Amino acid sequence: MGLSYDEDENLAAKIKEVIEEGCACDDGVTLVALERLRARGPGPGVVKVAFASAKEKVAVLRGKTNLKSQDKFKKVFIRSAKSHTERVMEENFKVLLHDLPNGSDYFVSGNGRVLRRGDRGAERAPPPLAYAPAGSRGGGQARRR
Repeated sequence: MGLSYDEDENLAAKIKEVIEEGCACDDGVTLVALERLRARGPGPGVVKVAFASAKEKVAVLRGKTNLKSQDKFKKVFIRSAKSHTERVMEENFKVLLHDLPNGSDYFVSGNGRVLRRGDRGAERAPPPLAYAPAGSRGGGQARRR
């Protein structure tokens, strides 16, 4: 799915077209690096794009919602890449969440937030552990020495 592949493709021109027409970004977006990765399935490979600044990247990511309203770009998907460290931390957190009591009632959303299953509209869910307030010992009154 996504950006079609040709043997003698001009990848920079294709990406500029997606950014300017599809995302409705101005001409001020500068592409630093482009690379089409090998295909891992029946469709063409993923295209990695590096921008000159974070401001340009944010502008394109904000404009990506305009893609689905145009037939030409309906199957083009844009998302921000995570670093190796971010992916490892997220995977470790999922393992820990799975091992907690009632951890299966929660999931990690695409943006890294912990949400309760079934509450798609909820912004944040309370932690899956019950905890006692600081200073209490759980038996009623605190002991004095």
